[in-house]
Amino acid sequence: MNIQSWDRIEDRDQLRTLLAEYLDHEVTELHALSGLRLDTGALVEETFEDIEDYLPPRGRILVVRDTGGTLVGCAFLRRIRPDTSEIKRVYVKPSARGLGLGRRLMEQLLAQSARIGATTVLLDTGLYNAAAQALYRKLGFREIAHYPEGESDERVKPYLLFMQCDLA
Repeated sequence: MNIQSWDRIEDRDQLRTLLAEYLDHEVTELHALSGLRLDTGALVEETFEDIEDYLPPRGRILVVRDTGGTLVGCAFLRRIRPDTSEIKRVYVKPSARGLGLGRRLMEQLLAQSARIGATTVLLDTGLYNAAAQALYRKLGFREIAHYPEGESDERVKPYLLFMQCDLA
């Protein structure tokens, strides 16, 4: 498995498919917890409307390719304040889990955050996502209140956990 950092969107169709799979999972889990119904297709489109925010120099998109070149994971980073970055869309396909890819993606995003001048890294994750929360805590994240620059839908906020990691 190979992790790459994109300077531009190289494989839009594969990324769109991967994000749809990730967001469909998130929407399903959120619905089970809250009863809310969100449109996966609309969420994918919203991600692509703002995709430039995640490209250099303000951000990074990391992707994981398997040996056949298929995207099996991704993670997004963007600067939201001069000294603060936000991690979004961390996902590894079930077929590629158990290989430490989620941790490797997160470690690379933390290093990239420092490179773009961030001393603080923020993220949100679903209350239902215990595995991700455990990983984030191992990497130094702690729970915080909602941060205003987050892109979370107001209806979804009660079902999210907000976290912060201080790099300095």
